[in-house]
Amino acid sequence: MRFFVIDDSKTTTAITTTVLQAAGHEVQSALTPQGAEEAVLAFQPDAVLLDLMMPHIDGFELCVRFRKHPQLDRTKIIVLSAKSYDFDKRRAKSVGADGFLVKQELLSDPERFLQEVMSLVSKKAELAYWGVRGTLPVPSEKMLGYGGNTPCVSLAVDNEPLLIFDAGTGITMLANHLMAQSKSRVTAKLLISHPHWDHINAIPFFTPLYVKGNEIEIIGPAHGHTSFGEIVSARWTTFIFR
Repeated sequence: MRFFVIDDSKTTTAITTTVLQAAGHEVQSALTPQGAEEAVLAFQPDAVLLDLMMPHIDGFELCVRFRKHPQLDRTKIIVLSAKSYDFDKRRAKSVGADGFLVKQELLSDPERFLQEVMSLVSKKAELAYWGVRGTLPVPSEKMLGYGGNTPCVSLAVDNEPLLIFDAGTGITMLANHLMAQSKSRVTAKLLISHPHWDHINAIPFFTPLYVKGNEIEIIGPAHGHTSFGEIVSARWTTFIFR
């Protein structure tokens, strides 16, 4: 693949270039944002690794300029910055960046850095069915073809928050899968289609809820004048929903 690195740090540029080239990729770079726009257009890379804090033209402005060129529509823009604030991550995404990586966390671990970059460039979705049964779980050998747990489906799209649909007993299988991955942080949105028992009964058994640092938002429909939070908390009074 073809990468273009834009960073005013010679050290960062050298490290990223070395790691990418060692993996067999073609790399060009620029130490200043001036002239980088024309160089990127000429090179037509698969991805641009872009610093934020640079003199005269910062990474946000450069990202906006790149996104104005139709010929760069398929080019991934990955911010590689020393800044790690959520505000900067949200702003980078709003101006067209496809991903945001923190230098300090990655450049000390070249293998992880390469994995994170390639994950953002490849951009793949993984759909998994953890439970498909209705009303009651039926875990038996006869049900191995389709599974015996009640509804839970997950959709993972690279570094985006994990989407989880319903929390039947299948969500315990998903919990085991996530815990086995030893991720430093799980960010997910749990979407409940409707509050029937077989769609919410395993919420308390979703282990990542109890891990410090994880961020899991639970979203569900109201029923008349009763909010989803009130419906669920009436059954699981030890949980707080918003």
